[in-house]
Amino acid sequence: MIRDTSLKVLLAGKNEIAVFGLRALLARLDKKNISVICNSTDEGYDTWQPSLKKLATEHEVTIMSLDECYEIENLVFISLEFDKIISPEKFATIHLYNIHFSALPAYKGMYTSALPLLNGDTESGVTLHKIDKGIDTGDIIDQIIFKIDKDENARDLYGKYLFHAKDLLESNVDRILKCKLEIENLISFSIISVSFFKIVESFNNIFFIEIWP
Repeated sequence: MIRDTSLKVLLAGKNEIAVFGLRALLARLDKKNISVICNSTDEGYDTWQPSLKKLATEHEVTIMSLDECYEIENLVFISLEFDKIISPEKFATIHLYNIHFSALPAYKGMYTSALPLLNGDTESGVTLHKIDKGIDTGDIIDQIIFKIDKDENARDLYGKYLFHAKDLLESNVDRILKCKLEIENLISFSIISVSFFKIVESFNNIFFIEIWP
């Protein structure tokens, strides 16, 4: 479990993938460090899809509105089937991520369970990407590609999206959280060591520090 009490993670979304995401976060963080934003259609009980609001309530995880999270500085924002468009410029953080149900850059936006079938595609995928000002146009971090069978319908394809999105999230969530911690630690280190960097710079006018993402 990550012990950094300053790290705040906000999960926004709905359905099975969001519930899976919240369980993954609860396994890694204290619930005090986690908040959720539920889609407007989430009434707090399970249907054919599990309810994020229900799980958050059961675990006493804070439920917020989108407006309430904009000024949180030490924040990692993860969107999983969230129903609102995100405006990155409103946030005090740059750590904004989304899992999209398509093999981006193909099929940005909606109807990703139908369009590949209508177009006769033989494969699709799920994509983890950074959120920018566009619709599903941010830098791609990771992606899983899978085959579409000839006899599949939209429900079948959606089920494949869910299955592979869980794998994608599970394989990247630690990297997302640790990167945030590493960046914060680097900032703290650089403040303490300004004089050291000045000395290094006197010997080498240009140096680069590359950090994922």
